[in-house]
Amino acid sequence: MIKVNIKSKIYKMKSRDVKALANINFELENNGLVCILGPSGSGKTTLMNIIGALDSDFSGDVIINDKSLKKVRSEDLDSYRKNAIGFIFQQFYLLNQFSIYDNIELALALSNVKNKKERIMKLLEDVEMDSFANRKVNVLSGGQKQRVAIARALANNPDIILADEPTGSLDSRMGHEIMTKLKDLSKEKLVLVITHSEELVEEFADTVICLEDGKIKEIVKKNDVKAIEVEAKEETRSVMSYCKAFTHSIKSLWQKKGRTLATGIGMSIGIIGIALAFALSNGSSQLIKSQVDSILPANNLSVYPKGELDNNGVSINFSTSDLDMFSYEDLEYIMKLDERIETYWPVPTNTAEEFFSEVSLSKNDATSSTFEENSVYLMNGPEPYETLNNNLTLGRAPENKNEIVISLTTAEALLSDDKNIDSLVDKDLYIKFGPNMSVGRDDERNQVLTFKIVGITSINTMGYSVYQNVDDLLSLYENLFSIKRNDMKFIQLLVYLDSDLRNDEIKAAVEELNNQQDKFTFVGAAESMMDGVQTFMDTVRNVLIGFSSISVVVAILMIGIVIYISVIERIDEIGILRAIGARKKDIRNLFLSESMIIGLLAGILGVLISMGICSIINATVAFLIRSYGMQLGNISVAVLDPMVALALILTCIILALIAGVIPSLKAAKMDPIMALRKK
Repeated sequence: MIKVNIKSKIYKMKSRDVKALANINFELENNGLVCILGPSGSGKTTLMNIIGALDSDFSGDVIINDKSLKKVRSEDLDSYRKNAIGFIFQQFYLLNQFSIYDNIELALALSNVKNKKERIMKLLEDVEMDSFANRKVNVLSGGQKQRVAIARALANNPDIILADEPTGSLDSRMGHEIMTKLKDLSKEKLVLVITHSEELVEEFADTVICLEDGKIKEIVKKNDVKAIEVEAKEETRSVMSYCKAFTHSIKSLWQKKGRTLATGIGMSIGIIGIALAFALSNGSSQLIKSQVDSILPANNLSVYPKGELDNNGVSINFSTSDLDMFSYEDLEYIMKLDERIETYWPVPTNTAEEFFSEVSLSKNDATSSTFEENSVYLMNGPEPYETLNNNLTLGRAPENKNEIVISLTTAEALLSDDKNIDSLVDKDLYIKFGPNMSVGRDDERNQVLTFKIVGITSINTMGYSVYQNVDDLLSLYENLFSIKRNDMKFIQLLVYLDSDLRNDEIKAAVEELNNQQDKFTFVGAAESMMDGVQTFMDTVRNVLIGFSSISVVVAILMIGIVIYISVIERIDEIGILRAIGARKKDIRNLFLSESMIIGLLAGILGVLISMGICSIINATVAFLIRSYGMQLGNISVAVLDPMVALALILTCIILALIAGVIPSLKAAKMDPIMALRKK
């Protein structure tokens, strides 16, 4: 049973207050068709809004099934509209961009309904619209739209149907069909129909409430209605799940896919700039580090006599005595300092005058005074094989002074065609040795040394490298310079710590080596170089991010504007959702979900485009390097870290959510009556 006791309803205007209703008192049973009749401005729609809990700002009370609408919270009124009220409007208030099925499903989205599809199809079957379930609303006739509206009103099995001028937009024949359908529904439910048509009232009404100037003029009972007992049903709270809000938002954005894509691309431009800044910084740093590590690994320490190293580096006066920095005894002494020292790489002082130069698979090319196309220049001479930690791609370790291992970069450079590098194993390699000043010209002092390639390491190196066991390397120097190792002097010395040591353990070892003796200074060979490189790369990255962030800020404003426009365009949808029981929170979540989806789209687009650009950059750089005859293997100067990519996507989502907060709150706070009127 419904009991209405409205003492007054006043609209506060700027110039004066308008009393819309006064002293409205009546009681109605749980079924029957009640027509509220009166001229325009008599308060019919206001009365319907109060009974439907769209308007709670009135003096008095409305009691439905012993529950007072004035004594419940706002959230409970939302649940009341979902469970107890079904609205049918003159203007239909269907979502034209969606299908008939989607419109009915939206009403059920606020309830945890099982077998939802069967429920929807049964509702459409009852109004003879089941064969049009997948048809868009905007292609339906007025009568068909009103049938769909009736099905939506019945979705949650309400106790009361409120129909505001349900035939006002229909021709007489279709209007008669709709009233006939409502009359059938009134046998089991209370149907309140607002109308100004006395003909429809005369034919269909069981009870007529006549309004005039906001007051009841008279109540006429035309037919005796057999009251029914309403079975108590389980009332559930009105809740739209986040999943449903997300799904509905996707459908809404799809209707404006061009604008959505343009907005996503707009934001992705800034993300692309930031992603490329990180990728270039990361890729370049990794490339430089890998090349430095191949020459000066993290466990590689430079050794200097005490007093030769100051804050400005090594000071060398290029006299003969100054070049003799280390003796062989020094090498033995250093090797005994700490068990973590595995090996060393000494460069004899004699190499200031005589050294290795051209390397080739052809003896004639190595002998030639000109630098041949398929030759490479050996800058550093043989390096200790022990530093590779058996990191071989092909072959085996060298076993005597005539056997060597070459780096992958060197192997690729030596091949003149597309042959596999495994064809190099067991081939002879010719290395020119002679005075440094004779490089590139004939000199009778030049000699060609022959070595056998027994292995290829998987390491790419900045230059071209070959490797020998350190003992064989010293034996080679003894033969070349005709001097015993005990009498050798060395201009440069690198030592290698245990390769399994972590960076912090290496730093600790360096500190201990420096503290336990006063003859030599140990310095991380790669550490200072990489610190400088990383500082430079970080600076460049931060500058690029700063510029790119400007476009991100602009994109955030753009998203906020787009969501605000969406709110304005969908005011009627907001009104409909509130009328069928959606909470303010649900409305807010819908538009925040749209913001999140745009942010997600922008992030994914930005990351994917950035990855594509990175591939183009890497391919272009590799091509340019090879065109200059340089062989660095497979290099990548732009590498987007997956964690950075994920962080950028999450950042996009968060920023988009922030951009959507204000328009989403505006939508949530919108008065449902005003929203419906703005249709």
